[in-house]
Amino acid sequence: MTFIATEEAGLAKGVDPDWYPQNWPSLTNNIKKAPSLLDESEQSQFYYFLCRRNLLPGAEVGKHYHLLDAAYRRHAPLMKKPCADHFTSSMGRLQGLMIFGSDHLGDIASNAGLEDYLLHRAAYQQISKYSSIPGMLAKPERFVPFAGDKRVVERICAAFNCLDFIQDDWHTSARPRNAAHFSCVSLPFWGAMFILLLSPLPLAQQTVAQFKALEQLPCRAEQMEILDRFEGASSACLART
Repeated sequence: MTFIATEEAGLAKGVDPDWYPQNWPSLTNNIKKAPSLLDESEQSQFYYFLCRRNLLPGAEVGKHYHLLDAAYRRHAPLMKKPCADHFTSSMGRLQGLMIFGSDHLGDIASNAGLEDYLLHRAAYQQISKYSSIPGMLAKPERFVPFAGDKRVVERICAAFNCLDFIQDDWHTSARPRNAAHFSCVSLPFWGAMFILLLSPLPLAQQTVAQFKALEQLPCRAEQMEILDRFEGASSACLART
């Protein structure tokens, strides 16, 4: 309850409360207890602020998944960047689109329930667990199971199209980032692209072809160089199977 109270106070004042940075290990360890300790209204607020902090619960959500999904969608406006102040969401657009099928601009899909959520959450965990591109390229076999799952591939393709293949949330058509500041090494983006490159599904191949055909991509040459590395790793992996 202290977490909820401090986050609500911070939101009302437009400041980032200091309770969470000092207590996040304890909060993380006790997320699974929420359904047994909080009523539905309190759970809704709890999940709302967990989304803001990018602490998405797992299977322990159980029959309360609908509360998490609704809380995520209610929190989505905090994902907008650039933001007027620093009280924003720690979740990126690709993450929200992949896991929940929506962001602050609208919906591309929806989860049928907890099973769908856990699948897309697991896929995002896989693409976001690496600290470097070489580390990702060395483990293609860990991406293969998701590459064969039609639901994951369709969600990634829809997310990429929604984003216009822009991997930097701070780059918008209204406020494009200077090439010197544009990030073209978003590891989750390239992890999702790796899944498509390893996928036998036609939609995956079509989406990769769309990406390669884009002429106005920021830092296009750099992005195509990175893509070439992932294409080489995926081709080598597929040749071994």
